[in-house]
Amino acid sequence: MLMNLNKWVKLLFILLPLSLLTACSVFTLGSGNANVSTQLMPLLPVPADLQNRVWLEKFTFSFDNTSSASNSISDNQGTANDSTEKVSGYAKQSMLLQTELTEQGISIAAMSFDGIPLAQASWQSGSQSIKSELTVAKNFDAKQVLHDLQAVNWPIELITSALATNFSVDEQSVADPKTGIKIKIRHFYHQGEVIIIIRYQQQDISFEQVSAGYRLLITRLTDNDLNAALK
Repeated sequence: MLMNLNKWVKLLFILLPLSLLTACSVFTLGSGNANVSTQLMPLLPVPADLQNRVWLEKFTFSFDNTSSASNSISDNQGTANDSTEKVSGYAKQSMLLQTELTEQGISIAAMSFDGIPLAQASWQSGSQSIKSELTVAKNFDAKQVLHDLQAVNWPIELITSALATNFSVDEQSVADPKTGIKIKIRHFYHQGEVIIIIRYQQQDISFEQVSAGYRLLITRLTDNDLNAALK
């Protein structure tokens, strides 16, 4: 009996990080704007300068289910580390995400730090259909993950031209108040209201989904040429 209990506890800790990754669909059913980021734009082809890349990234999730979306932002010009550390009461978990980008499309694989597969998904360029291969993660929202990935990494020129009606985006460079180093900040708006804030600081990227009340701190661990990796 004790052995079975330990197995269930271990499975719970594997599933929790991925549940936080899909916070928009799982934890914010009461929010009218929770899934608004998936309406930003259609999934876009992989830009030429991002093709044939393999990324391995650490995702650290901070999800606040006690405050409303309107209270989730306190400082639009904070650093990437600030965005996950200064808000008390945020639940935190981490996981790994491997992303392969080619001219044909995108493949993603989520896994625990023990190497346990959590979920996989792929998308073919020219289509809006997504193929998901679920392992232990029943609530993996591949569409949400792919939209967030493109919002973070695609050039702003491509995003701007593809935005749906009532959505807008801007990008600016500001000085980090602690170091004085310039960091890039990207804001997405829906009907003039901020819905996503992305801060780029060296290897760390802070992604804040304001309407859903969750934050990601993305640390890129490796960035390799896909063709070289396959040799």
